[in-house]
Formats: sequence, structure tokens, C-alpha cells
Amino acid sequence: MFIIMHYVCIGTCGGVSEKAGDCRAASCPMHDKPLVECGCEDGRHEEVFDEAALEAELEAGEDEE
Repeated sequence: MFIIMHYVCIGTCGGVSEKAGDCRAASCPMHDKPLVECGCEDGRHEEVFDEAALEAELEAGEDEE
């Protein structure tokens, strides 16, 4: 099976690009932030979103200390 690397926004816009770059959606909280590389085959980008959620939880835990 051939995997096509692509880049996704981990914000609310759901942006996807074939090239690395930044989020261009002005209304997205990740606007002007880098897109994240993804190699999923099903278009769901679960690994990227799961990793982003874990990082957010860790950061929130650090803020509480």
C-alpha cells in the first residue's frame, strides 16, 4: 500500500495540505501555526490528533502546578 504524506492543522479548521506550511484559516486558533505531518491511510488523521490531545493534557497539568 502506498502512503501519501500530508499535513494537517490540529486546530478547529480541519485543514489538510499536500505541502508543509502554516494554517491559513483566519478563524482557526492555530492560524499561522505549522501544519503537522501525517501519514494516515484513511484520512482521519487520528494519530496526529491523539498526539496533539496528549500534549495539551500534559501542558494543562504543568499549568496547574
